[in-house]
Amino acid sequence: MGEEQRKVVKEEVNKLPNDKWRMSNDYTDLNKACPKDPYPLPSIDKLVNGASDFQVLSSMDVYSGYNQIQKHALDKEKIAFITKDVNF
Repeated sequence: MGEEQRKVVKEEVNKLPNDKWRMSNDYTDLNKACPKDPYPLPSIDKLVNGASDFQVLSSMDVYSGYNQIQKHALDKEKIAFITKDVNF
């Protein structure tokens, strides 16, 4: 570390001991406490390369978090879904 960098570090460290309460979090054992995800994240490179050959790309309402696709009128009575409180 150069002299200028040491000076900046020393100034920043001197700002810290100002008699205020501080809190720190220890995340050293966080990976041990959390279960492993069996579904790894998709590779962004593969997703981009897979979509690069198409002229049109649709996001299908990604802002709502689900796809809103109309069902055929005859199939509406067959639609069912489960919520936290009740089944529909």
